[in-house]
Amino acid sequence: MGKKKLGIRSGLWYGINIIAALLLVLGYLSPFVRPSNLPFMSVFGLTLPLLLIVNFGFMLWWMLRKNQRFILSALVLLLGLGYIQTFVRLEKQEGVSNKTGFSVMSFNVRLFNAYDWIKDKNVGDQIVSLIKEQDPDVVCMQEFYAAKQIAFEKQYPYKHTIYRSNKNKVGQVIFSKYPFLSRGSLNFENTGNNTIYADILYKQDTIRVYNIHLESLHLRINKENLGKESSERLYGRITSSFIKQEGQLQACLQDFEKHDYKRIICADLNNGSSSYVYKKLMEGMQDSFVSRGVGFGATHEFAYFPFRIDVILAESSMKVTEFRTMQEVHLSDHYPIMATLEW
Repeated sequence: MGKKKLGIRSGLWYGINIIAALLLVLGYLSPFVRPSNLPFMSVFGLTLPLLLIVNFGFMLWWMLRKNQRFILSALVLLLGLGYIQTFVRLEKQEGVSNKTGFSVMSFNVRLFNAYDWIKDKNVGDQIVSLIKEQDPDVVCMQEFYAAKQIAFEKQYPYKHTIYRSNKNKVGQVIFSKYPFLSRGSLNFENTGNNTIYADILYKQDTIRVYNIHLESLHLRINKENLGKESSERLYGRITSSFIKQEGQLQACLQDFEKHDYKRIICADLNNGSSSYVYKKLMEGMQDSFVSRGVGFGATHEFAYFPFRIDVILAESSMKVTEFRTMQEVHLSDHYPIMATLEW
């Protein structure tokens, strides 16, 4: 009787393992599916890091029991090796420290903690000090707060700021040590999110730098009632945001086609590296984290699993010499990221 119960229990676990493997395969397929066609597929892409962890756990579980059932999870993990490398780099990439390269920082500063989400009155000043200390050539900030603009004017004589909220002066900014030849904004409709850009004269080149902030998913899972009604509401909010992101992405792609400058993209995607929006933005580009990152690339402080939703993308012709995710910095719900490029 005891062996029979163990057999039933083992079978149940393997059934769950099969479901987890199938969900992981759906996550692999999600970047190829438009959210407007099958919005639920984007959910599997968003949760891909969690699904990878679950399947890795099942693989170890069966291996420790010397059970051949580990093969299922091993195979699906092997199938997704390319996805794994977009949010964790276990091997240190060989790079050359080059302080003379073109350095770029992207940081969602969450209004410099204007509403005291972090119980420290000095957070805003600490963010200013961090950026001044790191001293990148170009800084792209999302959820920028107008009150802090003057703090950067001496270090960065060139700025491009677009505020989508006239009342609160909240928007996006590009600060630069190098002059602008032109600048603009895509002005997404019916949202506070946006994409701005600036054409920067660097040596003999014109570099178009984009600061992209796609629609937020408004994830507050720790505050949700886990009942059926709340789950439906959460799903509806997330899928609606995915569809909005697709429309915002199309506006970006159309603008890309209007010029032939070298392109650098700083973005808070509010989506992962296994998403449709990431896949489309990556066409002709390279991900600085994948090129030179080390360890887990999580850029968002989320309680349940690592989100890498902030990226710096560069033209494939450029060389990424350094990349850092500053996970030691706890001044926002995002971590700042920084890349050094040369070409």
